[in-house]
Amino acid sequence: MITRISEETLNTEYEKAIRHTHELIDLYPREPFPRFILTSIYMYMLRSYWDYPADGHYPRYKKKFKDAAAEARKVCDEYPVEDAMVYYVRGMVLGAEGMVHLQDGEWLDSYSLGKNAVASLEKSLELDPDNYDAYLGLGMFEYYCSKLTGMVKILAWIVGFSGNSEKGIDYVTKAMNHGRYGEGPAKVFLAFALIEFENKLEQGVEMARSLRKQYPRNYVFIEYIVRAARKLPDERVSEGIGWIESCVKTPDWRKDVILFAPYNLDMVDYVHASLYMEQGNYAPARELLEPLASRSASPSAFSTEVNLALLMIYKKTQNHAKAEHLYSVIMHNKSINNSHAKAREILKG
Repeated sequence: MITRISEETLNTEYEKAIRHTHELIDLYPREPFPRFILTSIYMYMLRSYWDYPADGHYPRYKKKFKDAAAEARKVCDEYPVEDAMVYYVRGMVLGAEGMVHLQDGEWLDSYSLGKNAVASLEKSLELDPDNYDAYLGLGMFEYYCSKLTGMVKILAWIVGFSGNSEKGIDYVTKAMNHGRYGEGPAKVFLAFALIEFENKLEQGVEMARSLRKQYPRNYVFIEYIVRAARKLPDERVSEGIGWIESCVKTPDWRKDVILFAPYNLDMVDYVHASLYMEQGNYAPARELLEPLASRSASPSAFSTEVNLALLMIYKKTQNHAKAEHLYSVIMHNKSINNSHAKAREILKG
């Protein structure tokens, strides 16, 4: 049942995962681990909003997360014997709470919870050196502390956190390869870290491709691959096109994906078109962008970028009539991110 719940969670089938977790809790009401699973599901739901604007549901999910975390800690505190799994659950729950505080910019609370989480996970390993799942939490803590910047990094250093990215990746890899439950979550973390911070795009994309195949309903792995494609240098854009066409745009991909957070799936076509434009291959770029432009009901930062890219294509292919029409549309709308000046520059270029 734990394996099933994990698969449902990583496939963004959160309602199923929550229902099955409550069934597990009903079977084992005094066991900490099912309570940790419930906390983790709500953490994934909250983390889905990390890079995207929150909708009206975020506060409700946050309350459910806080309630689940509090109940998990309570069951840990009431457990009748000292046990490695109890320390593991306590540490992972505290770490999940720390991640949510970090997401909300509550730095000191995040640091305090993180420090306590590390102590619990280290105690778990002391009691059971073969509990490799504990390395997942320890590794994520090490890694994220190493990536803090500016005043936040100074605050972390003052309270004793510095972090080590290599150690973090080594720990998470250990959890992925040897942990009982940590393989999926470890892959999710490593794929993101390799793409976003380490610039090891091939390794990150290979891991994201595996996750995308295994969990086709989770948009996050699409976002990982698109993120990697955007980071490729000009001479490698054909690889990015290949990643999108072979891995992201599977049959019925738009219908399969569950958009839990307000991610814009049209971004995939926009990035796809941008890569074609970098090649100077304007025909397929135009085929991708024109439907996006027609679907834009109201001006936004995204629709403005689409229109500017399409204007560039019309200009490059000497389609003067369409270029003039689109230019008038852009100029009629409110200027977003200096779009009026950009449009004038494109048309004059």
